[in-house]
Amino acid sequence: MRPPRPSLLLTLLLGLAPAAAAQDTTPTTAPTAPTEASPPSTEPAEPAPAAPAETVPAPAPTPAPSANESEPRRPRAPTAGPQLEGKRDGVPDCRVGAAACIANEHFALWPRLRLRAGYDLVQPDSQVLTVGQNDGFFLDQNRIGVDGVYKDDLRFRLIIDVVSLLPARSPNDPVQPFGAAVRDAWVAWMPSDWFYLSAGQQFMPADLEGTTTIAALPFTRRSVATSGVRPGHGFAVDGLSPARQPSIVIGSTENARLGNIALQYMLGVGNGNGQNILGNDNKLPAAYARVGGGYVDDGGTEVRLGVGGRYNPRTVGTLPNLFQETETVAFVDLDVKIQGIQLAAQAMYKDVAFDTLVPDFAGESGLGATAWLTVDKPFGVDIFGLRPAYRFSYFDPSSSFADDQLLENTLALRWDVPAEGLPLSLIVDGTLLTEFGEGVRDLDNARLSAILQLEL
Repeated sequence: MRPPRPSLLLTLLLGLAPAAAAQDTTPTTAPTAPTEASPPSTEPAEPAPAAPAETVPAPAPTPAPSANESEPRRPRAPTAGPQLEGKRDGVPDCRVGAAACIANEHFALWPRLRLRAGYDLVQPDSQVLTVGQNDGFFLDQNRIGVDGVYKDDLRFRLIIDVVSLLPARSPNDPVQPFGAAVRDAWVAWMPSDWFYLSAGQQFMPADLEGTTTIAALPFTRRSVATSGVRPGHGFAVDGLSPARQPSIVIGSTENARLGNIALQYMLGVGNGNGQNILGNDNKLPAAYARVGGGYVDDGGTEVRLGVGGRYNPRTVGTLPNLFQETETVAFVDLDVKIQGIQLAAQAMYKDVAFDTLVPDFAGESGLGATAWLTVDKPFGVDIFGLRPAYRFSYFDPSSSFADDQLLENTLALRWDVPAEGLPLSLIVDGTLLTEFGEGVRDLDNARLSAILQLEL
């Protein structure tokens, strides 16, 4: 057994929230954060000019809250499919909050930009040299692209990220090169709120946190159950949420409602072997589904429940040594927003059958559970423009090992710069990550992270 862990970093983490709150006392207006899990949102801004295409500035005033968004510049999560706000008269509108827009009576095009730069401070482990020894500045995302709409029903998006990680020397190597790669590249036909069809590289129907744009979260990263552990923070492991992939998705938009009752369905078929990969791993596609419903009113109250999963018959290994596996994942999530307070929770279960290696073996399973609480202007009170949040996440990657469970506690504080039209945010959080087991898996790896985010 190890001696008790040093308490210095823990003291810094638990003292983070009150220290930041004492420094920042200016009311804020949140920046635009479009949901990357779905096709773009087009809300009425001002009538598109009938003259030939020209660059026009975005409207200055912050739009009033809509029935589906108590704070329009902070999208709810997840947004299930394309957004079709406003009149459907065949005249496209530019996205509210766009820095610039090229538009005429049939066509609108506006730029997208996201830059997330930060610093990691990780408690060094005395025995594992890949954990906590490579603190420093990092680029988390550096994305640029365009959103577009043609005659209101045809939407498209192209986003490129120049901070895409390239293969490292080993899975746990904390120093990795990066290069440019496509993130979103899709086209969608959306004749109504109750039906859309999109094709290209996109997010798949999945769990609540996995389909929430990271730019809208009050945390610097998604939870360990959703996205796993990155090299340098502990022993690297993948989470349970699927990545983007070439696919076809049909579904309803977030605005599909019968009065105050919100309904949702999303069905997708994809390659199942990840993003930026040409070709499937075999002849069989992976299937994804999400259905849900809830209550939404004009006062900003939302209660939504979602269930779904995926089925992926996959091929692993390298030629000529190929093996067949079948992965099945199920999830359930709940999202409650009342009077500026959000409480969300989700659970995911994974089962993997080794069809080639051990066909008679029951296989292995994984389990993840996450819950978070976010406070944003509770009961209409602006707490100095700050958004405190707490998150708990449990993850057991594989039932085949008795000492690989992970327990994560994160305390975060987000501050959105209050200057009008300046979509700049500072997010700081502290995380205690406990890796169960004795000896080499019992790590000292608590961390403090900060990210400065620009989202256009």
